[in-house]
Amino acid sequence: MEIKHIKRMIGNEGQFWSLGKLMERVTAPGRATWLDLPNSSGIYAIRMDDWTMSSLTDEAGAARYAYPTDIRSLRAHQDYFFEHAYTDILYIGQTKDLRKRVQQLVRFGLGKADNHRSGQVLWQIDDIADAELWMWIYREDNVALLGEQLLNVFEEEYDVFPFANYF
Repeated sequence: MEIKHIKRMIGNEGQFWSLGKLMERVTAPGRATWLDLPNSSGIYAIRMDDWTMSSLTDEAGAARYAYPTDIRSLRAHQDYFFEHAYTDILYIGQTKDLRKRVQQLVRFGLGKADNHRSGQVLWQIDDIADAELWMWIYREDNVALLGEQLLNVFEEEYDVFPFANYF
């Protein structure tokens, strides 16, 4: 499964932002604005080209509220993952408020909030700022069911969940 497959399943193109640019919003002087992100329910995913070349660290960088996964376990999981799945998708999530949840994810990754524990191993990837954050508005009441279906399709195809959904 790749981003293009999620687009087909959801039925719209989606929008994407550089994760690094979103991170700059938090670290820039003044108050960050998130008003350009959709204030709607939907699916979001972290995508990164050639992340096989990325190195993993034993710490979670600035994500001071994250519980770093032991580096040996993380590398073993990465090896297993690449044996079963070669995909650009690192993480899939769903939410009733994309703007709020993406803000929480980015602020968590920079140690500014402690309210996005799922996917926390993302912050143990050295060059995670090079990733893209994709969002698809999904106005149906069953966005959680769609998120579960996407994860199940991913698991059926690769016999493993997306890398950062595993922990």
